[in-house]
Amino acid sequence: MLRVYEKGMQLGGLWHPWVRWEVELHNVDRVIPWEVVLEPGRYVVGCYPRALAWVQNEMTRIQTIKRQAQISYEHLIGYAATAYGPLLNVMLEVEGDAEAVLKKLHRSGTPKRLQHPFIDKASEFIVTCHGNAGGE
Repeated sequence: MLRVYEKGMQLGGLWHPWVRWEVELHNVDRVIPWEVVLEPGRYVVGCYPRALAWVQNEMTRIQTIKRQAQISYEHLIGYAATAYGPLLNVMLEVEGDAEAVLKKLHRSGTPKRLQHPFIDKASEFIVTCHGNAGGE
């Protein structure tokens, strides 16, 4: 939320050149970087780039990681189903159960597309098909 008001008038003066610009940032589904404190102008403009592009040229947006990760996760599942779905059917038939198939295919690590520098486990911010974060 953007708030712009004349601070001098708020303090009781009839006219004062002090105008205050505030942006309310929430850390829901995002990590707010420390640079927001050091370079607030870039982030204020980044919140409303079309309206505030005249304030300064440089702007930075805070990325919402949960939605992006969810899209990537669903996208990767779609590709895996298309590319390997038929193979999984054959493997289930040959191996007998899903646990044996998973044992053969399991590999440690996280796809680069689902990695985030501030979050260790992708399962902490990806919502499963059951609607729970973290697969719980």
